[in-house]
Amino acid sequence: MRSQVKETDHISELQIIDAVVTRGDTALFDPISFRCLSGQIIHLVGENGVGKTTLMRSICGFRSISSGQVLWNGTSIYGNDGFYLNSAYLGHRDAHSPLQSAWESLHFYQRLYNPAADPKEIDPLLNQLGLLAQADVAVEHLSFGQKRKLAIARLLLSERQLWLLDEPFSGVDRAGQKLIESICLQHILSNGMMLITNHGSLKNTALLDGITEVELR
Repeated sequence: MRSQVKETDHISELQIIDAVVTRGDTALFDPISFRCLSGQIIHLVGENGVGKTTLMRSICGFRSISSGQVLWNGTSIYGNDGFYLNSAYLGHRDAHSPLQSAWESLHFYQRLYNPAADPKEIDPLLNQLGLLAQADVAVEHLSFGQKRKLAIARLLLSERQLWLLDEPFSGVDRAGQKLIESICLQHILSNGMMLITNHGSLKNTALLDGITEVELR
């Protein structure tokens, strides 16, 4: 299986300190603090609407937290190239052009992440995700589950250490979920780290041993 992280023994740390996100004048959740190190998975849990996705997007830097700190190796993430060059986000939308083929979409991201990368790497990656037969199919004609797998392939191309995954198993059948679990597990074993949200528990997945649950209230 393709390695997800460039070979390194460096231990990175994402630290959240007393973070609060507001909507209008209302805090979505109580101040929250946690840290995630290389080789760890943080599972953000809480009731629907509590702000898990909003916190995830704030940690990504798409919006600012209202108070508190988000640190990458001891430095604020905001304006921090070291954070942005080492993190990759998978949201509810999969960020692929609908008119490009699956192969073309991955080639676009491959050039974005690493202009010197070999396009010959794309077919094996599509095969790993069970998408080789859809290589020439426009993204708009892929099923939701296939689009989700394509988004996971994009993460693999990124070789980023920190993955922020918002509902990665949504719309994916059981076989697809098992495949994504194995890729996530390999990412952690390769010195990667993850923040993840999921509607259900992750206790019956292959990721069990690496998971720390953090509850938003």
